[in-house]
Amino acid sequence: MNDPTKPNIYLKWSDLNVEVTTTNSKTKLPEKKIILNKVSGHVKPGEMMAIMGPSGAGKTTLLAMICKRMNRSKGVYFSGNVNFCMI
Repeated sequence: MNDPTKPNIYLKWSDLNVEVTTTNSKTKLPEKKIILNKVSGHVKPGEMMAIMGPSGAGKTTLLAMICKRMNRSKGVYFSGNVNFCMI
């Protein structure tokens, strides 16, 4: 049950993008791989969210972006917004 004395705050993310530059094992040339492309969503108080998908779909990367745990390292480029908003 919602407490009217407490503000309702929800988590919102928008336009999350993650791109990684790797080296192709056959050609030895650098290539870019898009992990997340313009991903947006939100979770409201009291809701439960499930992130589902096949292996390599970017589930862990999405969670890292939402938790702001992405590391700036060579070859990793990311952008987007993660905010707490009031209802």
